[in-house]
Amino acid sequence: MNAQEIIAMNNESTVEIAAQEVVANEQRQTATMQHEQTPARKHQFGVKGGLNIAKELANQGKDSHETNPRIGVHLGVFMELPISATVDFQPELLYSMQGGRYQGVTDQIDYINLPLMFKIYVWDQRFSIDVGPQFGYMIGAKISDGRNSHSFYDDESLSKFDFSIALGFSFKLNDKIDLGFRGTTGITNMYEGEYNFKNSVTQLGIGFKF
Repeated sequence: MNAQEIIAMNNESTVEIAAQEVVANEQRQTATMQHEQTPARKHQFGVKGGLNIAKELANQGKDSHETNPRIGVHLGVFMELPISATVDFQPELLYSMQGGRYQGVTDQIDYINLPLMFKIYVWDQRFSIDVGPQFGYMIGAKISDGRNSHSFYDDESLSKFDFSIALGFSFKLNDKIDLGFRGTTGITNMYEGEYNFKNSVTQLGIGFKF
């Protein structure tokens, strides 16, 4: 091998190394741009509230029925905690007006609820499917016919604790405002009796983050 061949081989190696460095630099720049364009999500606190459409579901064997809805509200606070690129954990603490209407009277049953929601993002970190358990404690129970009302909170047949499953979805209008739809179905009985009564609540809400 003569000197010219050795020089030619060295030149080819230099060109190949330079080309590899150019490709590596382009890959690093692309990764940096993608990272900058996708800002990291952070923990956020917020307040939320909205409409409740609450019913009581009753069943005895194959016989079942539901009450007419009681219209109320839910109000409270929440915290949004990212746990992966597409999943957030969102615990909430809510005051919730529940119960139902039947035969001209209204069960006004109010709870403090603790939903533990997992938000699974399915579109651009803006639309999520929300699912999780909800634990509730009854803080008030009245029956009203529109003119008079009386409390039955001390009734020994009442179960003060409620366990439900919640399922819904949320949509982020922007980084500070969420809209949500959620349904909760009770697992535990509200009180003992001829029928088993369980909570059923549909919620439409809006959340504001700080």
